[in-house]
Amino acid sequence: MILLLDIGNSAVKWATLDDRGDDRGDDEDTLTCVGSRVYRPEGIGSVAETCWRGLSPTRPTRIVASNVGGDALAKDLCDWTQATWQLEVSFLRPEAQGYGVKNAYRDPTRLGADRWAALVGAARRSHGHLCVVDCGTAVTIDALSADNTHLGGLIVPGIRMMRHALVAGTAQIRYTSGAGASLLAVDTGSAVAGGTLYAVVALIDRVVADLSRELSGAVTILLTGGDAALALPLLNGVVEYEANLVMHGLAVVAKTATQAQVAEAQVAE
Repeated sequence: MILLLDIGNSAVKWATLDDRGDDRGDDEDTLTCVGSRVYRPEGIGSVAETCWRGLSPTRPTRIVASNVGGDALAKDLCDWTQATWQLEVSFLRPEAQGYGVKNAYRDPTRLGADRWAALVGAARRSHGHLCVVDCGTAVTIDALSADNTHLGGLIVPGIRMMRHALVAGTAQIRYTSGAGASLLAVDTGSAVAGGTLYAVVALIDRVVADLSRELSGAVTILLTGGDAALALPLLNGVVEYEANLVMHGLAVVAKTATQAQVAEAQVAE
């Protein structure tokens, strides 16, 4: 069993993957024990102890992770996995080209590991031009052409971050969690909720419209992330929602590594 980890800026998601090295086609069928939890401020070690120690009757054989939470968090995670399972963590590193995807970044290593994993997952299911949108703490938008060439992307504050920034940066604007979002609000809380949501939706729609003209073809929005459900009903065009897109990318990486290890073993024999 392989443990897959998607470590974001404030929360961690996980899933397990069968490690038999066979290719049964759809990665979605092989993901089990999917879960998520906010890890700040308690720390990744506390989440690991509570949520992962009893994931399976047998301990993981490998751990593959996407981490944008920083080096200190990575060290805490490695300390726990070593103490608990005597296992190292394989952290995903973006490449210039890999897993069928060509990276557009001048320095490929500067692309976020979560964005790289999402692109790998998107490429496995791609049948045309895609706009891969992750609505999390930040909103990331990445264009992927029909031949799985990454064209570049954008990063803006996420919906909740915008709301917090408005409250922190003004004297009289107040917002409480749970305020309803509407097109034209009649109270300040709803105006903040609606304005920040429509800002993200309008950005996505405009990028897709411009990208469609540039590529001379239809562009499908592939949506993921914790706040994706807020934007989903308001977006124009063709939209596909995949809650575990990063996990599917990590699954591709993990299975590719497993198949390579099997091939090496066969050569050695």
